[in-house]
Parts: sequence; structure tokens; C-alpha cells
Amino acid sequence: MIKDRISFIKGARGSILCSFAFSFLLFIYGPLEMYLTNQDDFWFDFYTLFPVSLRAFLIFSAACIALFLGIYVVKIQLYKITLCIFFAAFIASYIQGTFLSNGLPPLDGRDIDWSAYASGYRTSVILWLSICISVMISLKKSGFIRLNRFIILITSLLFLLLGISSILLCITNNGFYRKNIGIATTKNQFEMSTNQNFIILLFDTIDADVFSALLESNPEYREVFRDFTYYDNTMGAYPFTKMSIPFILSGEWYENKTAFNFYQWKAFDHSPLLNELSDRGFKIGIYDQALSLSNPNSRYDNITDIPATVSSDLEFACYISQLSGIKYAPFFLKPLCYEAPEKINALKRPTEETQYSYFKWANLAFYIEIFDCDTTFTNDNVFKFIHLEGAHLPHRFDKTVRLIENGTYSQDVEACITITSGYLNKLKLSNVYDNSIIIIMSDHGYNGPDSFEGRQHPFFLVKGLNEAHEMNIDHAPISYEDLQKAYTRLLAGNKSDDIFDYKEGDARERRYLLYQYYTESHMDEYLQHGEAGDLTTLLPSGRVFDRH
Repeated sequence: MIKDRISFIKGARGSILCSFAFSFLLFIYGPLEMYLTNQDDFWFDFYTLFPVSLRAFLIFSAACIALFLGIYVVKIQLYKITLCIFFAAFIASYIQGTFLSNGLPPLDGRDIDWSAYASGYRTSVILWLSICISVMISLKKSGFIRLNRFIILITSLLFLLLGISSILLCITNNGFYRKNIGIATTKNQFEMSTNQNFIILLFDTIDADVFSALLESNPEYREVFRDFTYYDNTMGAYPFTKMSIPFILSGEWYENKTAFNFYQWKAFDHSPLLNELSDRGFKIGIYDQALSLSNPNSRYDNITDIPATVSSDLEFACYISQLSGIKYAPFFLKPLCYEAPEKINALKRPTEETQYSYFKWANLAFYIEIFDCDTTFTNDNVFKFIHLEGAHLPHRFDKTVRLIENGTYSQDVEACITITSGYLNKLKLSNVYDNSIIIIMSDHGYNGPDSFEGRQHPFFLVKGLNEAHEMNIDHAPISYEDLQKAYTRLLAGNKSDDIFDYKEGDARERRYLLYQYYTESHMDEYLQHGEAGDLTTLLPSGRVFDRH
């Protein structure tokens, strides 16, 4: 019996190292990798993430070591089997996330049909079973002492590799900068000027082709947009929200020359629109839950610089391990892991008490507030930029803005029309409609959940000060590149049909930068030679923009 046993200190080295290495992968390397390669998509920074990750790593490591110690004391053969399974799970997780994470569904809010990823399930099952069986065979044929040495060697090497990779990830991705940014609150959301208002109501992901078809089949919708001019040949700038919004408000192209957040801060600081509004004494409200704004108190009425933190470290630790599992978990656990980003967002809270809640882009919440919140008034001029979820995935509304299951894209667009109608009626009832410049628009178009092409055609409607007429449809070949000049002309009193240089029938080339979701480090420049919605005339120029 004594000969059959090895000293615990010597024999437990494998389990101790394996506990540290596996815990490091789950709670430090995996979450850091997801955060650092997608920093702009998370509200927290390294200094919020790392302390929680470190504590979770230490606690989980200690718990695993204690479990191994308990099993060792009870039965040494069970200890050997448990260590083999634990080591196999660590190796399988590492291989799963390092070599088999391509082709996973994007984290863009869509309802994922996991049955479409059957090959991923099969590959994952084969991987995990093969490694587990191989380790158990090695235990039987080579003996525990030799296998334990192998476990010590491999876990030590991978632990070292993961540690070095974590440091390099932080350095190469500028991971140590603090996100000293403002966060949008609901302050003065329905405060309007008795003098002059400028409102941009932006719905996410509405395609002009679909909107035009709804106008054609539902003539009553034209009455919602009475006094507006609809530019149905509008060309956007980017296929996704992240870069579209800063461009809409600044006119500054992002071409992968610097980190995105630095571009975004500079774009807002130098925005011709925002600078002119400031010069004219406008109170500026930016209602967007994701925008990163620097020096918030110097310009924005509703942006607080009170930093955010997590409401529960324990829940945050659980969710960041799920975040790690998006890449490293076996495939059958990935649907659970894909819930992590939304759960992490729900944990955001201010570090100090504030009387205003954080702004959320939810369609339904905003629609309810239209009727429940009173309009307040100020003599100051007012600018509001309001970004709502619009027709973004998942599709979950009917035309009355009622939550439903298995909704369609077209129903979501109709819900946005209903929201617009309610908001415009609120302005009319408050007697601030006529003295308001109003733009109803989307950030980009849409061509189905699985296509990053065909998103270049957003919808765009505009009403100038004191306009009163039937809804106009203008086919001028405009571009979001023209917006800064159009804003200036609207502020000068121009009507909605007199804000662009280009007129219907004019020919022009319009620029568009195409990239795929989560791979924006590579962009291709396209030029639209024809109608905005025509993919056959949207041709690559040959110029590419890569971030190095």
C-alpha cells in the first residue's frame, strides 16, 4: 500500500499546475482576449475586468486544489482518474478556442439557429472524446508517474504561453488605457426649446428599399411623414453601427489609421455639426447607450462622467467565464455563453448616486416614455441625437410596437414608423414641432442576417423649420458624406429640398467602406456608380485599409 502511493507533495504537482493553468484560461486569458480584441463593444475597461478576473482565478484555483486534495485523501485511484479528466478538459478547451473558433455566429443580438452549426457540434464532441480517451489510455499503458510528468510539462508550458500571450495582448491592443468616458443618461430626454430645436431620431438597421416598399403598400404612412422630404437614393458610409454613427455626426472617415476609440473621440471633438451647435448656444443631448465620448461635461447636457462599475462582482465573475466560453467551451455549452454580453451589460451601474438612469436604446421603453413622460421647456436652443434599436436583430415587434415571438424585419420597420408617429405627435401637442429641424434616419441598411453586403442604403427623411407640405420623395444621389453641409443649411433656415448640392438626375460616384462584422481591421473601398441600393453598380476601387 505504501509502495503504491507517492508522496502528496510530489504527486500533487500535476493537479496544482493543472488547476492554475485551467483557471487562468477560464478567468484571465479568455476574458482578456475577448475584451482586448473587442474593446469598443464593452463598457468596462481593464481596471474593472482584471481585479475580478484575478480574484475568480485565485478562488477557482484554490477550490480545485482543495478538491484534488480531498479526493487524494479518500482514494488515490479516483484522484488519478479525476486529474486525467481535468487535464483532458483543459487541453480540449485550449484547442477548441485556439484552433476551432472560426465560423462561430457573431455577437450581434440575432436569434441563433444552433442547429445550423451541426458540424461544430460534431467536431467538438470528437475533439473532447478523443483527448479524454487518449489520456486515459496513456494512464493505463504508461502509468501515472510518467503521465503525471507529462501533465506537469504540458501545463507548465501552456501556463507560461498563456501568461506571455496575455501581456502581449494588453500591450499590442493598448489594453491599459482607462475608459474615462461619459455615459448617456435620460436627463432632459423630453426637454424641448420654445425657440429652436434640432432633432436627429436615428433607428438602427432600416433599409431604404424596405421602407419604400412599405410606403408603396401602406399609403397612410405618407401622412406620418407629412412635411418631410424622403431622399430615397441615399448612400451610407459603413455597413455597421460602430463606424456609421461617428461619421454621421462628424463627417470624419475612419480608415484604420489609429485605434477606433481615439478616432471617435477626435471625430466628436472636431465635429463641424457639434462645434456649430456649441457656437450657437445649443444644449446638446446625445442619447446613445454605446457611444464613447471624451470630456463629456464640457459639451453634452445629458452625459455623465461618473464612471460605471459592476453591481455584483460574483455575477460579473460568472459572466466573464461565460464570455471566455464563447471560444473555449465545448460546442453544446456555447448557446449559454452567448448570453454573457447582455448579462454583463445589465450589471452596469454608476459608482455614485445619480438621479438619472442610463439611457437604453430599447424601442419599447422609448415608445412608452413618449406617452408617460411630460415635455418640459427651456428658452435655450436644443439639439437631440436619439439612437434607438430600430429594426436591429432580433426581430421582436409587430407594427403596434408589441413584443412578439418570431417577428419579421418588415414588422420591425413598421414598429419604427409607429414610434416616429408617436414622437412627432408629442412634438406637435407640445407646440414645438414647427420650430424644430427633424431628421429621421438609419445608420445603415440591411440585407438579411447573414449578409454584410447590401447594407449601403439607409433611409433618410428631413423636415426644416416651419415646413408644411405633403410628403416629398426626392431621388437625388446624396451621400452621408454630404450631411455636414446639409446640417449647416438646415440651421440657416433652408427647407428640406434645398440642403444638398446634388439634384435628381445628377450622376456622381459615392464612397463606401465595406468590412465584415468583428473584422473591421480590414476595409475595402467601394464606389457607387448607380442607384444607392444597386449592388451591381457598387464596385471596388482597389483601395484597402488595414490596421496593423
